Amino acid sequence: MSNECVLMDDHEDGLCPASYCRCTRFQVLCSRRYETHHWFHFTGQLSILFARIPPHRTMEDAGKGITASELKELRRVFDYLADYLPKKQIYKDLNPLVERRAKLQQARKATFDTKVQNAEGKQMSEEEIDDEIQTLGVKIDEYQAYIDEYDSAPNRKVHPKDLSAALLSLGKKCSKKEIEDMIWEVDENLDGCVDWDEFKLMFQRNISDTTGLEPFQLFNVVQFMMYDKDNSGNVTVDETMHMLYARYGKARLESQMKALFGEDLKTADGDGELSFEEYLKAVSIRIPKKKKGKDKK
Repeated sequence: MSNECVLMDDHEDGLCPASYCRCTRFQVLCSRRYETHHWFHFTGQLSILFARIPPHRTMEDAGKGITASELKELRRVFDYLADYLPKKQIYKDLNPLVERRAKLQQARKATFDTKVQNAEGKQMSEEEIDDEIQTLGVKIDEYQAYIDEYDSAPNRKVHPKDLSAALLSLGKKCSKKEIEDMIWEVDENLDGCVDWDEFKLMFQRNISDTTGLEPFQLFNVVQFMMYDKDNSGNVTVDETMHMLYARYGKARLESQMKALFGEDLKTADGDGELSFEEYLKAVSIRIPKKKKGKDKK
């Protein structure tokens, strides 16, 4: 098989997601997924026009592999994303119960007279507080058991709906097609999802890439979430510093921090935090946009 890229003439924006990727591998995947479409070949040189050149990456970085801190955070992000949507729905019911129990426990331990009201707005006695804490504990354990069941599943995967919901929580609304393309770029077995092996391989290939031809859309989502350790939707200087130091060392830490947060490490808006959109701009990633005024067939 020749080392060519493949372009699909009726793909959105006229560009197959594979055209800036590993050319030979994606020819095989494209032919399997889009076998009913019309294709034409063009030389691999053209794909360079659509490539992202990895910022500040050297051959030394490529040979380093995944660090221990990166692997730990990568696993955390995978566990967070896998079955994200059903777990989010459980947490929606669980979190108010946890907050209520914490409030009651705080009132129970307080040395001063803390007034707590029940659902009817009446002040609760110590016995009533204890009873509700016990009842809440049972309900919380039930919900947590459901979450643990998802997290302990040996074959858990990141599904399109999981990724879509997670991106929406970061303020990025993507179309169904954009999500499918993002997954398709790293979906080795073509099952429409991303398992742990594919997830880890995607990260390894990106940190090792010095050509700019590696698919990077999912990588940037994952990298941001790895920095965002508390899942707040923003990353701070402190959150990123440890992993950047582990990868780039003391000599290059400052330049990498400035690449993300600006010269004074305060970000463009001065709050010292990066939202997901700000992060994408900081690493010079083009966010795919739909064409306007496209002729309807």
